Amino acid sequence: MPNIVSEHLLRRGTGLSNASFTEFVEVLVGVGSARIRDLFKRAKVNKPSVIFIDEIDALATRRQGIFKETTDHLYNAATQERETTLNQLLIELDGFDTGKGVIFSTATNRRDLLDPALLRQGRFDREVNFHHLNSRSN
Repeated sequence: MPNIVSEHLLRRGTGLSNASFTEFVEVLVGVGSARIRDLFKRAKVNKPSVIFIDEIDALATRRQGIFKETTDHLYNAATQERETTLNQLLIELDGFDTGKGVIFSTATNRRDLLDPALLRQGRFDREVNFHHLNSRSN
């Protein structure tokens, strides 16, 4: 489905930014948040545009508030970077105005994992749920 929507929007001359969380999260601190800022900046410059982040659950997983006690420094660095990137996304959404020609959209099949801050009132205008179709029903 997203490919059909993307193709339609591109044909209509709409700037479309389609991204996966892996394009944002890096082990290097600050890279993910800089990429989020750049994504929103490019969308505003190229309006009308659509920002679509697939599998948002991988980026916006519920934060724990504390880092795991471990000697695995790579784990802690990756967790910190993911949370910093999520914080930047939340900052961008706080100043977001759909009336300025940019639409922000995400997709997930694990809504239960999303951070409550992402789901709070005012961050998304609509939520659309697609359920698995029963292959036996006609």
